Amino acid sequence: MKRTWHLRIRKIHRYLGLFIGVQFLLWAVGGLYFSWSNLDNIHGDHLKRPVSGISVSQSLVSPSIPLQALQQKGVDSVLSINI
Repeated sequence: MKRTWHLRIRKIHRYLGLFIGVQFLLWAVGGLYFSWSNLDNIHGDHLKRPVSGISVSQSLVSPSIPLQALQQKGVDSVLSINI
């Protein structure tokens, strides 16, 4: 009984060591990749496009106009607004 328990612990210890060793190896390879590659490409800075501003000549709507329209329809609260 004691011998089988000892062998079982050794087997579990071996597979846990292998599992953790593979994770450590993948962690180290990922760290080397991130340290050798261009960090701007990883962050996606090359994919950013400049934001165009609002021109001064563009006519804007007062926030009270949509609020009045919502009140006329019986809406009493707004949770979020996407622009």
